[in-house]
Order: sequence, then C-alpha cells, then structure tokens
Amino acid sequence: MRFSCHLVAVFVVLVALAVGSSHSDDSSKQSTEKGTPPKKLPSEAEIMAAKLKYAQNLLGAITQEDFKKIEDNATALVKISEGAEILNARKTEEYLLQAKMFRQTLTKMAAKAQDRNIDGVRLTYLDLTGSCFKCHDYTRKNQRN
Repeated sequence: MRFSCHLVAVFVVLVALAVGSSHSDDSSKQSTEKGTPPKKLPSEAEIMAAKLKYAQNLLGAITQEDFKKIEDNATALVKISEGAEILNARKTEEYLLQAKMFRQTLTKMAAKAQDRNIDGVRLTYLDLTGSCFKCHDYTRKNQRN
C-alpha cells in the first residue's frame, strides 16, 4: 500500500510541475541551467498503466471485502483521472463527460466502502466498468478519425 500511495504522490507532483511550468518558462530554463533536466511528464500509456494497476487492486479489494483498500484505490483512481485530464490534449466535451462520470462513480464507491456496504460497492463497480468501456470506445473512435 505504501508503494501505491507513493505512486499517487509522485504523479500529483508531476502534474503540479506540469501546471507550474506551463505558467512560467523561466523555471524550466533554471532547471536546465543548473544541470538538472526538466521533469518528464507521464505519457498516456503510463497513466493508463497506473489506472489499470489501481483498478486491478480495486477488484482484489472488492473480492476480499477490504473496505479500506477499496476506498484507497478508488480515491487514487480519482486523483489519477484528475491529473490525466489536466495533461490530456483531447479535451472534447464527450471526453470531459466520460472522465467526470468515471470520477463520480469512484467517489460513490469510496463512500459505499466507508459505509461498509459491499452490495453498494459491487453495484458501483459494475457502473465503473461500464464507464471504462464507454470511454475507451470513444477514445478509440476519436483516434481513428
């Protein structure tokens, strides 16, 4: 669990650096002048790999009825999604809607886990997978066009 918390923390820092560097070109110049290369932002593939890892952990936690892990992994997925949205160049209305639905479902799942409502968590997980399929379908269609 420490590793997953650290991964989220690293991701949040990278997103903060990305947002900060977009506001000031001087900061990236300073880091290269000092001999430190600018921070590399996570690629879309790296973001999706992190989301997959947390989704797998989430499913495992659900099958074990581990409410703390359910809440932790759902919350981590929300944070990753928020960071990914900032970095995503394809911010169409449909993409933003899909991302919002994804986060809302995860937030609902975390609340069900806090209430120790395993049936609610399971039903919300079904909604979550549907949300994933819809967004991936949309993304694939958008890449082809």
